[in-house]
Amino acid sequence: MGDAKGALAIWRHLKADTPADAPWAAMLDEQISVVAKNAGVDVETIAPQSALAFPAESWTPAKDAPAAMPAPAMASPEAGGLGSLRTDIGETERASIEAMVGGLKKKLETSPDDFDTWMMLARSQRVLQKHADAVESYGKALGLRPGDMEARRGMAFALIAESQAKGESEPPEALYMVMASILRDSPEDQEALFFVGLQAANKGDGAKARELWSRLLLQLPKESSLAGQIRARMEALPK
Repeated sequence: MGDAKGALAIWRHLKADTPADAPWAAMLDEQISVVAKNAGVDVETIAPQSALAFPAESWTPAKDAPAAMPAPAMASPEAGGLGSLRTDIGETERASIEAMVGGLKKKLETSPDDFDTWMMLARSQRVLQKHADAVESYGKALGLRPGDMEARRGMAFALIAESQAKGESEPPEALYMVMASILRDSPEDQEALFFVGLQAANKGDGAKARELWSRLLLQLPKESSLAGQIRARMEALPK
């Protein structure tokens, strides 16, 4: 897929998630129109494509953790995960996204309480792999709507990406806090079950980790590689 087509695919996906009355909807429509016209592309021939998803990270447990294997990639298709963060953004796509980010920031100067605009900004920053900026933007969104599930999940994924980009071997404490809040409201959330269980395992609470991961296993195909990794980690927990 060429750069222009890639940009259009991303924008079409974002448009599908955009409320008709969102303050940045017109800006998005204009961006799509300009890119399509310059590239001589019929927008309707471009399939929407998400550039945002849960990153398939591999975590190393803490030094006193019972298992030394990396954490399973929760983005595994077998687990029904959200895919992986797209990194093959071309120059045209990047320029388009950066232009969108600039417009969103300008909009927020006069409308700092616009939740949807903060969310759009955070998503765009994640695509650009500006992880710290995305964390800050999701934080602004959560300040406006603390209970919003999409904002909490976005914050979790941004925290993971930021920590991995820094080369850290352990998920940040803030991630565990966010995942715990997700689990309270969505008791069978797969990513939350895994990470809250990981925190318990790293703290030596084998019973809690085993309980959470057992619930996760019930959602996975028994013969999947992800289920196998979870079972191996559970076997290494203290009895």
